[in-house]
Amino acid sequence: MRLLLTCIALLAVPVPALPAEKVPFPEPRPRLPADAAPAADATPAKPSTKVQNAKPSPDIAVAKPAAPAQTVPEFTLSEMQACEGELRKRGVKFTIGDDIADEPPCGIQRPVMVQAFSRGIEVAGKPIVNCVTALAADKWLRETVEPSASLHLGSKLKSVEISTSYQCRRRNNRPDGKLSEHAFGNGLDIMAYVLEDGRRIDVRERDGGREAGEMRFQAAARGGACAYFTTVLGPGANSSHATHFHVDLAIRRGGYRLCQ
Repeated sequence: MRLLLTCIALLAVPVPALPAEKVPFPEPRPRLPADAAPAADATPAKPSTKVQNAKPSPDIAVAKPAAPAQTVPEFTLSEMQACEGELRKRGVKFTIGDDIADEPPCGIQRPVMVQAFSRGIEVAGKPIVNCVTALAADKWLRETVEPSASLHLGSKLKSVEISTSYQCRRRNNRPDGKLSEHAFGNGLDIMAYVLEDGRRIDVRERDGGREAGEMRFQAAARGGACAYFTTVLGPGANSSHATHFHVDLAIRRGGYRLCQ
């Protein structure tokens, strides 16, 4: 009897409630918008399976990524005038022609027509280029080609023969493909160098025998051109450049230079 009364007394004692902040509540589930709720009779969707290396059906046209547009050199008027001022300061003889605008995007703004480079280095071919190309050519001839001629051939450089300068065409005169840098007045083709003693050093493959001096001079002129131009191609690079040096200022990603 005493045990029964004790149990009844314990059941009558109220149990203290837990504080509200300590009572764990389930996280509320996000609700779908009304128009996104599935219909009651809809069949549950199966999880999607990703197919590796899936090929499109033959009748589906797949768009190919467009080829990057060719970068055309552009200069502000102040940049061109500053370049022209540098040419005059160096002693280059030239005139500024009317803007050339052939079939887009061929052309040159304020084309430079060079009569003679600095230190009296004459020009055969009357090249027409943009100013930065004329400036690069003058630096190369004066700082690399001329001292190399004195060192390896024992005579000063008198003139340089240039065949192609500005010309609206594609690379290697092909009917399609990218435009040549010549189309922007951005390149030159060097055919030969003439020394003050009368010798004419044409650009071609040479051996190390009787033409050892000419070979060393040509190699020095060619290697030094890579410091001033972003493209240098000559004998040995391909059949199209077997008898001349092509130099240009092509714009490439990361400042890449092509010297062959």
